[in-house]
Amino acid sequence: MENKSEIEVYEYHEHIRLRTGMYIGGVDDRGILALIKGLTDDITGRVSSTVSIKYTILDNYNIELLISSLQSDVIHTSFIATDYFNQNIYPLSAKALCSSFSVSYRGQQQKFEKGVKVSSEACSNSDVLNIKLAIDKSIFSNIDLDYYLLCRTLYYVAILNPLSRIEIEDKREGHNNLLALNFPLGIKSHFRRLCTVAYSAAKKEIIIERTVGSNQYEICIGWGD
Repeated sequence: MENKSEIEVYEYHEHIRLRTGMYIGGVDDRGILALIKGLTDDITGRVSSTVSIKYTILDNYNIELLISSLQSDVIHTSFIATDYFNQNIYPLSAKALCSSFSVSYRGQQQKFEKGVKVSSEACSNSDVLNIKLAIDKSIFSNIDLDYYLLCRTLYYVAILNPLSRIEIEDKREGHNNLLALNFPLGIKSHFRRLCTVAYSAAKKEIIIERTVGSNQYEICIGWGD
């Protein structure tokens, strides 16, 4: 391009909407799952104490996310004080790819539409971080979220993060599912060690059994050729 004036410059939200596949892998169910997994991974990796994350699927395009901790300052320090929602790729992608995206915390609510901030107003006071996502139908069409695939996706996030509790509730018509993923630290440490061994092992399947408290756990890793 010879003329520099012909170079198009996009704001972050414009580029995410234009090249969605570069950020979350696609504009289908898999893209939504990748976005949710990325957000969850990001959130659990930022906190230094126990955090509870609850996803509620209201319908295929509307999802509510609640983030809480017994230590309320952890939420403020990890997400509000650091301007998390304006600095990290997954919340930036979520804001850009939602027709409506809102964040509510401690009496203040911010609303975005397609990545652009449209309002900041007072709301009910709470130490729970409430995020509402309305997926943009103009980008994602014919979405039918697979609840069990979502659970399986977040299962691995939960088992590898010792300070997390993840719940997924499906309130769509014809669905009535609720799953809580909360693994004891002992199991997670064994799982990490098992993964390390598995990569260098010749076996096609490795199984480890451990008892934590009164519960018996079995972890299995298997793969093909």
